[in-house]
Amino acid sequence: MNKLFYILKNNYYFIIYSLIELILAILIIIKEEIFNDLNYVYYSFILLNFIFSFILLLNYKNKNNLFFCIAYLFAIFADFNLIILGDNLSLGVFFFLCCQIFYMLMIGINKTQLLIRLIIIVILELLAIIVTKSNYSFLVFITIVYFSTFLANIIFAFINKVNIVFIIGMILFILCDVCVGVSNFEMFEGEFVNILGRLIYYFYLPGLYLMSAGMHIKSKSEVI
Repeated sequence: MNKLFYILKNNYYFIIYSLIELILAILIIIKEEIFNDLNYVYYSFILLNFIFSFILLLNYKNKNNLFFCIAYLFAIFADFNLIILGDNLSLGVFFFLCCQIFYMLMIGINKTQLLIRLIIIVILELLAIIVTKSNYSFLVFITIVYFSTFLANIIFAFINKVNIVFIIGMILFILCDVCVGVSNFEMFEGEFVNILGRLIYYFYLPGLYLMSAGMHIKSKSEVI
């Protein structure tokens, strides 16, 4: 009993955060029709994750939690453009790139890893120019940089032995991006696109939660 009380006392804000996310998720899945605009509900998840990251920073003041909080702040800016406004894709992707840059700082980077990242970006950009030709645009450019940075973050997170819960969250996050990208191909339409539309948030929201959970676990373990 004392052990349970100790766990609850020392993790109360994470438990409250988890319960709110769980309740919202259940309501969306079971009673989707009760919401007039699901976009605002989805955006509330992102805001909730940022609030949690800020509380985490207040409780465990360290460099990684600061980077994590800033990353989620950029996620708020990105999703405001993509979910609420629904336009200005280039700006939204740019903010998500900023988000990944701060994840990169969290994971850690040296000169060799930075060089590898830059080489991958250059190769993919050249391929994009060849494939898209006259359709190559700033949106294509920034998307390639973003996706390359994100994929490299996951790879180096494994190499640097980052918290596994955080890594699983990042994998779900990038699967969300894959769904977004595939659903925008003109060759796909109808029910398949609708399924991908649902999977976007089924990957994204749990991904954000697991990343937050991973940071919470890491912060607690460093104090002990």
